[in-house]
Amino acid sequence: MNRNGFILVTTLVMSLMLAGLASVAWAMSELNAQITTNYIRESQVKMAASSGIQHFLALDQIPRHQGNNYIAIPETPLTARLSYIVTIYLLDDQRALVVSRGLYKKASRVLFEHPTRMVISWN
Repeated sequence: MNRNGFILVTTLVMSLMLAGLASVAWAMSELNAQITTNYIRESQVKMAASSGIQHFLALDQIPRHQGNNYIAIPETPLTARLSYIVTIYLLDDQRALVVSRGLYKKASRVLFEHPTRMVISWN
């Protein structure tokens, strides 16, 4: 094999290695972007669920017996895709479980959901 052939083969091998490294770097950056987007959406859903609890507390209502459970606050949109729903589960005559579910939807399909729970009691 002459010198020009060796340089050509070496150049092709180095080009393939650089192309492989570039594709791995691109794939890693795409994965990092997706992880970051999911983290942000999950954080938004947790905050939406917390907003539902705060909304319920601001109403200062004592749950009345309307069966075992009922929706206290229907789906309340915060943005086009972010909302919360607050449901009451009566435990006994003096206590209830308040569950606020934060929802992130895209085209009416729930992509992320996070429940926040709180037990309230009254006299």
